[in-house]
Amino acid sequence: MTPPEQPAPARSSADVALRALLIFFGLLVIAVVYFWSHRPFGIEPGSIPPAVLTLGGAALDMLTAAALFLAAGAVGGWGVERLRLRSTAALSRLEWLALETGVGLGALALPALLLGLVGLFQPLLLWGILAALLLLLRRRAVEWARGWRALLGALRVRSGWEAFALVWLGAMLVLALIYGLAPPTHWDSLTYHLVAPTRYLRAGRIAAHPDVFYLGFSQNVEMLYSYAVGAFGRTSAAAPVHFGIGLLALMGLIGVARRHAGRWAGWTAGLILLSSYNLWALFGWAYVDLAALLYGALALIAVTAWSESLAVRWIVIMGGIAGLAAGVKYNAGALGLAMGAAVLLTQPRRALQHGVIMAGVALIVFAPWALKGLALYGNPVYPFALGGLEWDAGRTAAFTFPDFSFSGRGWLWHVPILPFAATVFGQDNVDGYGFTLGMWLLTSFAALPLLWRWLLPRERALARAALIFIGALWAFWAAAGWSSGVGIQTR
Repeated sequence: MTPPEQPAPARSSADVALRALLIFFGLLVIAVVYFWSHRPFGIEPGSIPPAVLTLGGAALDMLTAAALFLAAGAVGGWGVERLRLRSTAALSRLEWLALETGVGLGALALPALLLGLVGLFQPLLLWGILAALLLLLRRRAVEWARGWRALLGALRVRSGWEAFALVWLGAMLVLALIYGLAPPTHWDSLTYHLVAPTRYLRAGRIAAHPDVFYLGFSQNVEMLYSYAVGAFGRTSAAAPVHFGIGLLALMGLIGVARRHAGRWAGWTAGLILLSSYNLWALFGWAYVDLAALLYGALALIAVTAWSESLAVRWIVIMGGIAGLAAGVKYNAGALGLAMGAAVLLTQPRRALQHGVIMAGVALIVFAPWALKGLALYGNPVYPFALGGLEWDAGRTAAFTFPDFSFSGRGWLWHVPILPFAATVFGQDNVDGYGFTLGMWLLTSFAALPLLWRWLLPRERALARAALIFIGALWAFWAAAGWSSGVGIQTR
């Protein structure tokens, strides 16, 4: 006769957790010992394993970028405080962090430029400026750091969709950061984005370099790279700075969508942005394009905040954003046209007053780059319109690729459907749009006419501002690409 089965002994949760922990650490010890025996590298007495050097260098690059962003947050926070912007708009924490840090980054680029033009482009002076700013604005730096801590503490998901979005975005950003910590390999990085800071730091000044005409452009982001590269002489420190700029842009766009259309819309906006292969890839490159994205996000935030308060100080911020964007790359200055169109359509009777203020501030902010271009290259917007140092017809053709323009290719039929054409025909590293957008990044707006009647007033306010931006930038894109193959490029 089979004896009856005895019930399993009761297990407390503490007992289960302890046993699981012991098993986990036991497996970990076995893994460490196994890989110690099968390691792919040798450890000689007195030597440092390559893996340690690699991980240590990556950590150093991230700390360098973090210090730069801390100083930028303090400077931008001080500027927002001086303009008393917080009393005029109820922005989300995501938006304030993006706005303060984005403005601060642009502000840090300008003293680096001025030091370079007077022959004092030295790492000790650059980081001396950052140290002095952090000392003077230490209260703002602490508040900025606390804002990040509060933001991380507020990342609580309320649905399966939010959980999926958070995990997916986190995984994609981690992969991009790993990509960015690798040695730079991309053409633009190695041709001029990293050449500028390394040459300037080596010479101790910003001078004309006619052999690489790209160095005649405005270079706000390259100035930030100069801080990062100059700290320890590591060019690999530049890509983490670009990653951080992209993270701010992502935060700003998620924040403005969330403020107007709710949490679900904010997370969806983030997913759509990173569903674009090339946009995601930019997070791992030492380029400047994510700075244009950041100032685009800040422009949208500023326009929506102004439309709610009609405070003139937001017009001042819009001008500053337009000037900083043009300091990243000239065509990003088109954000000024987009913001101007939104202001004109909202308050047409005060269009002249607002236009003068916005344009005046934008010109003041961009003026150092115009002076640099004029002094070194003979053209405030070198090499456009006025030519300049050693510029000729051959360089014009090599730079603009007229045969690949809308008119040169017979692609005029793309212009009326430009966002859709770029989505369908855009491919990475292929002449033309040169960018794999993903399916939804530039096409989602087409659903708005079908959904307009169901949108809430706050949702309509954001949609209206976004549509004005799309229209203005669409027109600028078409004009830029009409006779220039470079102007077609989505990036």
